Amino acid sequence: MIRILSLLVLVLTVITIISIIKDPAKPNGEKLPWAIIVLVFPVFGPILWFAIGKSDPTDRW
Repeated sequence: MIRILSLLVLVLTVITIISIIKDPAKPNGEKLPWAIIVLVFPVFGPILWFAIGKSDPTDRW
């Protein structure tokens, strides 16, 4: 069970980092702090990114 949860957190973190990198509306200076937040807080960081950090919430990637 723990392996599955760990894998899900890893996948969510990778998807979030990709989303941060591909966000065209954010300058690079704003992407780095978001990437650090996601890496330091692997569960809450992606939630925060998709809730308040993403420029276009309707864009899935």
